[in-house]
Amino acid sequence: MKSLKRITQAFISISAFAALGYCVAPVYSVMKTITLTGTGSIDFLTVDEASRRLFIARGSQIVVVDIDNGTHVGSVAGMNGAHGAVAVKALNKGFATNGGNKTVSVFDLTTLAVTASITVGSNPDHIIYDSFSNKIFCFNNSSANVSVIDPATNAVVKTIDLGPVPELSVSDGAGHIYVGLAGSANIGVINTTSLTKETTWSIAPDQSAKTISIDTARHRLYCGGKTNLNVINTQTGTIVATTPNIANSDGNAFDPDNGILFATGGNGDLFVIQRGTGDTYTKVSTIATGCTGTNAYDSKTHSLFVSNGSVVKMIGTASVSINPIPRSRKNILEKSTVTFTGEGVIRFQPGMHSNWISNAIGRRI
Repeated sequence: MKSLKRITQAFISISAFAALGYCVAPVYSVMKTITLTGTGSIDFLTVDEASRRLFIARGSQIVVVDIDNGTHVGSVAGMNGAHGAVAVKALNKGFATNGGNKTVSVFDLTTLAVTASITVGSNPDHIIYDSFSNKIFCFNNSSANVSVIDPATNAVVKTIDLGPVPELSVSDGAGHIYVGLAGSANIGVINTTSLTKETTWSIAPDQSAKTISIDTARHRLYCGGKTNLNVINTQTGTIVATTPNIANSDGNAFDPDNGILFATGGNGDLFVIQRGTGDTYTKVSTIATGCTGTNAYDSKTHSLFVSNGSVVKMIGTASVSINPIPRSRKNILEKSTVTFTGEGVIRFQPGMHSNWISNAIGRRI
């Protein structure tokens, strides 16, 4: 019981918020460090949540890491300027871009052996799988277009011109892909049914639309520009809010469960931004990770993965939950448990009397 009180006393500061039924922003830190094999610069990181693997594009290979136990699984060898990889679990196939020879390598997810090569546009870079259309979208930087691939046949079924250089992209899982068009203030909107560029949205007066993530439930797109993280209503295509972006922005991600927006940049820092009521966003912390470039988010553990070339770091948070909430004034510690889950936030049931909460944390409010 004493150890339980010591744990709860560490969270005294949240009691006033809990009394109002609010969830407190998690406190993030480096939870795990995974040493990488091989050499070469890092480009895109991709989490495959189904297999619990992280794919890391690194020069001549795709490094594969088990994100739950932190071990090196293997690598996809023979790449030529690897930029990114994506998995299609149903077909047991992976697809990885080769920026150096205008191809996408197809590999077996079990053996990691390359089984085929697909010719695409010039300098293929970011690559994603869209579950709505069951297609792979490979964004070609130098030819400023996207090669649409049928993963079942390994065939390019359409090439879509985009205009400015495409960078990061995200699918809404409902018929659209949004891609930042770097060097411009534009976001390209791709219709994944007609396989056409449907329209463009502007983040002007900001420039360099590059990093991108999405909250599908609230119809919000987060596009990182040179100055701001721009919040866009995907139903109207208009900016509804902005918050300052991290310097040398190279990636962002959104945790819809906790309302947290992450931004990583070339200075080795990470911005943690809390979504408030409506379209309000407040930076709650800056974490010096020592890692630059892109990131990858895992919704199962609510964790973010970043890399500095030699290691991958998992940024996460421990959490405390008090469940269930008793409806009597008896000592809450006799009726409830405090559990560290490694994911989520501190949660209290709305309407709980403040004195009942104070009993739980060992201090009267």
